[in-house]
Amino acid sequence: MGYWMFIFDHQKWYDLYEKNCSLKTQDEWYAEGKPNLAIGLIYFLTGLIFELSYIPFMIAMVRKEFFQYSCYKFMFMMGIYDIFILPCNGIITGIQVMKGEHFCHNPKLYYLTGVTGVVGFYGVTTLCVILGFDRFLEMGFPRLAKHAFGGYKTYLWMCVPILYQGYVGFQLPHIFNIKIYAMHHDPYNLIHGMENNSLFNFPAFQTFFAWNNSLIISFLTFFYGGLLVITKMRTKNETSTISKAQKQMTIQAICVCGEMFAAPLLHIFMLFWEFPVFIEILAHFSWICLHGDTPIIYFILNKSLRKAVMKMAIPSIFKFRDSFLKSSVATKTAANRVDASISYIQA
Repeated sequence: MGYWMFIFDHQKWYDLYEKNCSLKTQDEWYAEGKPNLAIGLIYFLTGLIFELSYIPFMIAMVRKEFFQYSCYKFMFMMGIYDIFILPCNGIITGIQVMKGEHFCHNPKLYYLTGVTGVVGFYGVTTLCVILGFDRFLEMGFPRLAKHAFGGYKTYLWMCVPILYQGYVGFQLPHIFNIKIYAMHHDPYNLIHGMENNSLFNFPAFQTFFAWNNSLIISFLTFFYGGLLVITKMRTKNETSTISKAQKQMTIQAICVCGEMFAAPLLHIFMLFWEFPVFIEILAHFSWICLHGDTPIIYFILNKSLRKAVMKMAIPSIFKFRDSFLKSSVATKTAANRVDASISYIQA
């Protein structure tokens, strides 16, 4: 049902997704769309700003001083996911909302952006569970953490979300729906005569999605709840060997993945019940923020990363300023020479 069908059984994908688009003309599909400049701009600008702000932190994280730690490897991989997801759930959907385009205006593009965003979400949530497990062992059982995540084993753990994405490829994806300004598993939802298609609402998919999100919430609660308890206990213990860096990385991991609780829980309810459109909009906006506000958390909580980014940014600013000043001086010098030549000729 998922992207494997798009790749290996395209005719079946066409019959399920694109064939119904021929039942209406392009003008009729435009009439089904609901353009909204304000919501579209919010989605677009939020996605774009988050996308651009992520880049310097990604560059900083690959430095040896950071990348030697397993948690930074996981955070870097999470950043790769987010950079691919933000154009799909923020930038492109923002343009789609501003134009009021239904799925049928460009079925392949909107299908692939939906698949990328949703499959990426599964990957990021899986990574958050692994990151929580890593931090849990590091803080509570450091010797065991070295055996579980030391050396090349970190890279083996990084394969888990990729393998899980392969399995998710058999599941039904979510696609942006212009009627509700949010993702929905049925691209024809709220289209008269085409809604409530059993192929988009079968129980097996609902069961998988509900179980996936429930397990994510359970694992996150266990690992990050345990982290909070361990951190508090070790902070109170005067003989504790907890370092400032360990505490900082733990708090940062909790903040980065803490918001993963709300989105999966909300989408479980949205799978079985219809909500007002403003709730759907808030859910989609929270999904954009879930993948994009991580650089803000890094900037506020991670002093080392913030310094590394500032060191990269400040020389660039000064270099730009110096080149601008040099060009200004050169322009003024050339202008003075021209004025002097004109004065000499006139004399």
